[in-house]
Amino acid sequence: MRREAIVPAALVAVLILAVAGKAVAPIIKESNEKPDPGTMRAYRMSPLTDAQVLELHARAVEESAKQKRAAEEQDKAFWAGRDRAMRECESSPASKLRDPDHLLQTHPSRHDGRRSSGFRSNSGRSL
Repeated sequence: MRREAIVPAALVAVLILAVAGKAVAPIIKESNEKPDPGTMRAYRMSPLTDAQVLELHARAVEESAKQKRAAEEQDKAFWAGRDRAMRECESSPASKLRDPDHLLQTHPSRHDGRRSSGFRSNSGRSL
């Protein structure tokens, strides 16, 4: 009698799993889709008031300007140091002989020893 009870119970369990699988399939499919940036932004912005949105925008503009100023200062410091080192190397033959690799400093993003167009040369002119 036990075998007779197990077969219908197993059949019912398989049916329940099949129905549950059908119910869960859309959720699994949705979790595998790429998120839409516009939808995500709308979702995140919807609870904010107009004043909060304007404040966030003002802070973003301010932060962007701050980062731009910091990058410009870093660029100026790099080129000032590079120009100082180049002047030192060019003015002293001994320094050329002592450390020839120091004389051939390149821009960090360059690997062939040449400056990219648009960078100023030692004389202040663009290449």
